[in-house]
Amino acid sequence: MEEFKPRQITAAEAHLEDKKTKRMKNVNKPGQGFDFSVFLSSLLPILMLLVIQLVAFMPTIFPASMKVLQDPAFAQETFDALEYTSRVMECAGTSVQYSYLAYVVLALAYFSWRYIATVVKPTGRYSPKGAFTKKGFPFVLLAILGLWGFTEGFMAAVKTLSPEVIEQYSKLVESTGLTNMTPLILIVVWIFGPVVEELCFRGLSYNRLLASGMKVAVAVVVQGLFFGIFHMNLVQSVYAFILGCAIGFFYERYKSILVSISCHVLFNLLGTVLSGTLDHFAPPTAVYITIGVTGLALALFAIVMVCKDKEPDKRSGDETLVYQGQ
Repeated sequence: MEEFKPRQITAAEAHLEDKKTKRMKNVNKPGQGFDFSVFLSSLLPILMLLVIQLVAFMPTIFPASMKVLQDPAFAQETFDALEYTSRVMECAGTSVQYSYLAYVVLALAYFSWRYIATVVKPTGRYSPKGAFTKKGFPFVLLAILGLWGFTEGFMAAVKTLSPEVIEQYSKLVESTGLTNMTPLILIVVWIFGPVVEELCFRGLSYNRLLASGMKVAVAVVVQGLFFGIFHMNLVQSVYAFILGCAIGFFYERYKSILVSISCHVLFNLLGTVLSGTLDHFAPPTAVYITIGVTGLALALFAIVMVCKDKEPDKRSGDETLVYQGQ
């Protein structure tokens, strides 16, 4: 009988085996309990997004802010935070759009890398393959259309009940420089901005919430809350929370970042084109409220129909979510 001689593994093989062992240690198994440290790690992608924004805008915003502070007229007038921000953005001028471009380029590079490395490769669960279904995806789009209508009604209701809140919100939007719809800004608002935010909130943050042991329904609500708070103003936070929960649900249902990106892009597109058209005709508040109620009904109907879509259930297997650190 031939004597058995153990084969000595190479350094590369040992490294791969070590990585596999670490992944298996971090598997989120049912009944394993809630891991608070992993929950905290769900905030890291959001913090990283803020850091990237700071890095991208510093070259244009810092010189502009110094110029505003050195303006003699500034010392003689009283400015609140929004007025000061608007003055800074006005001083920065068209160079702000290049900061937005730098932001999406840096963020896309970072979050695409992290999403592929920590979600797609370890599990294969959220790969683009089979993202859309013939029965369900039209209802996903219908739900987003309904949520746009609900948002219009919500904004009209807030404007009626508390006009000063909407006035502050309008000033905030104008202070961002996004109202100057140059082709570059449109690309950022319609396409690249939504892609970045989906990779951050649904792609990374949501999956880390799941990896912490949180139930799916709770994780969907929590990531929606993160998404709402990220917008940092009361009006936008409310409808962004609702939108974030809906997109999070669709992301989980169809197991694809392409679905959530499509939802976000469509919502922003509707908010630019249809909202602008409505503002042009300036219909009475009752019309906006009707649109809001109808939109909410459409969204709820569409979500029910998405739940009845059997295609995702047929292709889903026994998938295990793996958590990997930042």
